[in-house]
Amino acid sequence: TGLLTIALLFIAYLDPATNVTFAAFIIVLYIGFPFTVLSQLSTGPMLDTIAPANRRGYIQGLNISVMSFATAVSPYLLGEMADNLGTGTTMWVCVGISFVAAAINAPLMLSKVLRAAKGKKDE
Repeated sequence: TGLLTIALLFIAYLDPATNVTFAAFIIVLYIGFPFTVLSQLSTGPMLDTIAPANRRGYIQGLNISVMSFATAVSPYLLGEMADNLGTGTTMWVCVGISFVAAAINAPLMLSKVLRAAKGKKDE
C-alpha cells in the first residue's frame, strides 16, 4: 500500500498535469489496488491458524469489529489531519503508517506456526 501510494503521489505531483499523467495515474491505481487488498485477505486465515478451533468465530468477530471501527473512524481523523496539516502531509503520514504496519507484520512471514501444514485438517 505504501509503495502504491508513493507511486500515485509521484504521478499526481508531475507538472504539468496532462492526459498522459492522468492515464498513468488510473493505470497504476487499478493495477496496484488488488495488491493492497492482500493484507486484508490474509488476516482471516492467519487468525484461524493460531486460534483454538472453539474460539475461531469469536476471534474472527473481534477482527472484523476492529477493522470496521477503523474504517468508520479513520476518515474523520484523516480529514481533521488534512485540514490542520495539509493533504500532502496526511498522505505521507498514511504512507508511514503503511510501512510501519508492514515492518511489524514482516516477522510473521517467518513464523512456523503460520505456515500451512500439508494434510492438516481442521479440528
